[in-house]
Amino acid sequence: MSGGRSAYRIVTFKIDPRMLTLMDKTALMLHKTRSELIREAIRLYLRTLMAEQILGSTGSRSSAREKQN
Repeated sequence: MSGGRSAYRIVTFKIDPRMLTLMDKTALMLHKTRSELIREAIRLYLRTLMAEQILGSTGSRSSAREKQN
């Protein structure tokens, strides 16, 4: 980060009012900003997807799902 500029970008999206209220209450409870909570949630979601893809490519996770269906 040179010149004091942030590396973050501003992103706008639509969200259900009830989900926004829940998100704000959760952020307050965890002493985080709304942006911190959203970034953390996205990071965890993407990490989970990547782990599922890795496990799925080895067959262990996908075969377990096939047995359930």
